[in-house]
Amino acid sequence: MTSQKEKELKESFLQRNQIAETGIPAAIRRNKLYADNIGHEKKQEIIDYWRKQLDILAKKYKEEQSRETFLKDVKHLVENMNKKFGDSFSSTKFRFSHAQKSLSVLLKYRWCKGVISRPPVCPIDRNVLHEMHSPYKYWSWTKLSEDKYYKENHYYSVAQMELEWFENINK
Repeated sequence: MTSQKEKELKESFLQRNQIAETGIPAAIRRNKLYADNIGHEKKQEIIDYWRKQLDILAKKYKEEQSRETFLKDVKHLVENMNKKFGDSFSSTKFRFSHAQKSLSVLLKYRWCKGVISRPPVCPIDRNVLHEMHSPYKYWSWTKLSEDKYYKENHYYSVAQMELEWFENINK
């Protein structure tokens, strides 16, 4: 991919996905998180804390990081969120899928803005999996476990490829 093509795809992503700035909306859109009795104020407290945790984790990605670092960061986020707010989540708790999606979308957004280096992984989305003709194309990212995620990322580790596929499936 040429640098001009990458630049155009990044600009297109940023224009069409302004809510990706935090990564959180993408992680909870189709992925139940909260217990039924949680009110707006508690949800806002959780989101504020989540956003701060993501920001802390994302700072190290100014420099290129490994997949292993990314996976450690995702696990760390899961542990922190469940430790602090476990009673506020549904019976499935804050899952790997919530952490993976929020961090990877945030990193993709920041990469497209030119704030960080190319992320070591790309967001996993059913539409992207299907477009790539992945053997996992019928999996839902909301059900993704750490083991499945690690296997899947060997099929498409280059953020540029995901950016192009995402562009093509969202036209």
